Amino acid sequence: RRKGLPPQHADRLAEEVTLSQYVGSRPGRLNGLVKTLVNLTNDDTILTRAHVHAAKQIMKDNIVVGLVERFGESMTLFMDYFGFPIHDQVCVSNFQAARDHRAGRKNGKNSNAKEEGEAEEEDRKYLQSRLWGDVELYQFAKRIFAVQRKTIKHLAHG
Repeated sequence: RRKGLPPQHADRLAEEVTLSQYVGSRPGRLNGLVKTLVNLTNDDTILTRAHVHAAKQIMKDNIVVGLVERFGESMTLFMDYFGFPIHDQVCVSNFQAARDHRAGRKNGKNSNAKEEGEAEEEDRKYLQSRLWGDVELYQFAKRIFAVQRKTIKHLAHG
């Protein structure tokens, strides 16, 4: 939507924009997952460690975690937790496509991928510094996922 704004509009994006440029153009909208979980609605609020800690607690206490990169295991976890098979083919297809796209990027099959080297590493470091809260929450989510897989599987299968 931002590419279609008039050329003079402050929120307009160029036709070709890197992920780092996009993130840099949205300073108040960083760490969206943490902000959503702790209900921070003011873009001017500075994210703190206390916010991230609260988001982790909310995730731990209230969310069944699924990971796109562990799609099959996530679907099994959801089926075990909710007690019914998931047959929504659109949902399954969307997650499989996202997983395959991610795998293609990791294997260098993405035609838009940058040349290997310092530019990609520089982007990764920049994104990690700007999205630090969501990165920390994602690392926590992976640990919660591992615990939930064991706990929920045990409860579902006796």
